[in-house]
Amino acid sequence: MDRHFVTVPAKGYVRRGMSFLLTIPTLPVEVERALAVARSWFDIGYVPAGSDYRPLKSVAFARSEGTEASGDLHHSFGFYDDAVPDDCTEVHGCLKAFEAQVANLLPGYEPHRGSLRILDYPATDAPLRATPHSDYATFSILFPGPGFQVQIADEWVDLDAPGVVLFGDFIELYNPHLKPTRHQVIGPGERRVSLVYFSRPHAGTPFNGATTGEYLQRKLKMHQVEDR
Repeated sequence: MDRHFVTVPAKGYVRRGMSFLLTIPTLPVEVERALAVARSWFDIGYVPAGSDYRPLKSVAFARSEGTEASGDLHHSFGFYDDAVPDDCTEVHGCLKAFEAQVANLLPGYEPHRGSLRILDYPATDAPLRATPHSDYATFSILFPGPGFQVQIADEWVDLDAPGVVLFGDFIELYNPHLKPTRHQVIGPGERRVSLVYFSRPHAGTPFNGATTGEYLQRKLKMHQVEDR
């Protein structure tokens, strides 16, 4: 798996506050196969047993930061590590191997119960498909597709690598010099399907006067859209 990772101290990122980007320059075959399966599931409206399904426009990620926003233009399903369907065990194993490599870069970090989510973005003429946010995780391993951007200082930068590791809100527990990577998906664009794995510590880990589990549940509640 090591061949997939490339550390990019890219132009201007250090002086703008990002120490590095960890990108995955080739799409692993396990991810490619999982995206094809997921696309077929979305096509027929199939929701795998045990998954957490989120309908179109049912979440707005920007709301997790206290910003009012209408629902994002995607629907998705997700699985925790202990509820992965048979058709996703191969890609889950691939992502867990990636997770272990990244975790080794963070002293004291022991991944606990992570989750896999696959998102389907219908074709749209809208200028924004997923509102700006950072992930509620230590880091996430994302295969984003077209239109993906990361925020560097006050500038939104296109990132067209097949895969990328994003720092999440819990990263400060293990490296105070790293900051969460805010990101968004812009439109207009054709249909796209993306896949992300969220790596998290034990839910009882202290964080900002609460625990990481309590923080996660609060953020998940905040980003829900009830009036879609």
